[in-house]
Amino acid sequence: MITPGGSFSDTQNTLSCQALKNIFILNKHLYKFTDMPISQKIDLFDKPISPILNYGSDVWVFVKGSSVERVHLQFLKRLLGVKRNTQNDFIYGKVGRTNYQTCRYHNIIKHWLKLLRTNDNKFIEKIYLIKI
Repeated sequence: MITPGGSFSDTQNTLSCQALKNIFILNKHLYKFTDMPISQKIDLFDKPISPILNYGSDVWVFVKGSSVERVHLQFLKRLLGVKRNTQNDFIYGKVGRTNYQTCRYHNIIKHWLKLLRTNDNKFIEKIYLIKI
């Protein structure tokens, strides 16, 4: 979803709502497992929900994505049992993560390097060279 003005805020809001629905289902099942380590709960978040939050992010990679990040932080804060106004940097440090914007930058750089390493016969390489 792209607005006529070229904004991706509607896209990010839609993705955030879809992810929140899935987080609700995940939390419904996670509360049964009180002995599960936090790292495994985060892994359960990363497998089905992170792809929803970052869907199509190769197009909107340079947009901050505050609604997407809000969902990510909300899950982490609830998981750790801290207040909603706890500083975000502390949360990232506690679980050993970074924000999704940094992850999106990392992914786009990996994708770009992969393009540079392809042989000249691939279609994607030809398209990349046309844009330059």
